[in-house]
Amino acid sequence: MHEAIFCVLARYEALGGHGYQAALPEACFGVLREHFECTFECFASPLNSHFARFCSAFPDVDAAFGSCGSFFDQAFEEGSYEVNPVFVPEVLDAAVQHVLALLRASARPLSFTLIVPAWPETRAFATLHGDASADVRRWSLRLPQPAHGYCDGGWGTVRRRQPGD
Repeated sequence: MHEAIFCVLARYEALGGHGYQAALPEACFGVLREHFECTFECFASPLNSHFARFCSAFPDVDAAFGSCGSFFDQAFEEGSYEVNPVFVPEVLDAAVQHVLALLRASARPLSFTLIVPAWPETRAFATLHGDASADVRRWSLRLPQPAHGYCDGGWGTVRRRQPGD
């Protein structure tokens, strides 16, 4: 187990930078579980996962801690999932496109709670708020910047978003 822990810590430390381990506060996961029966995170790591099962960027080292692989390799057909991708425009767009493809392909009850920044200049934001996703039911809640925060799994603190985050 020590070797597995070392491998995870070394891999994520190599990423550097802030925000790669950002997660919703625990109370948000409680709401997702209670109201949406959500018990799975689509973008997490052993350092910040709330639920026992999750998708992660490095399943080769994260599997020992509950990772089911990359979100982009999953073919979810039923259930409720939390999707909080890294706030990089290309990753956000790929996540939105994958969610929409999964919703269109499923005939069973399937839902995703996407946590994305309100960046209207990004393709992901435009897709979620435009006609491109008109064939799936959606609901949007936009919180003003001072009204939300996130847990930084790399440092174990709750921090308010700052300009530029």
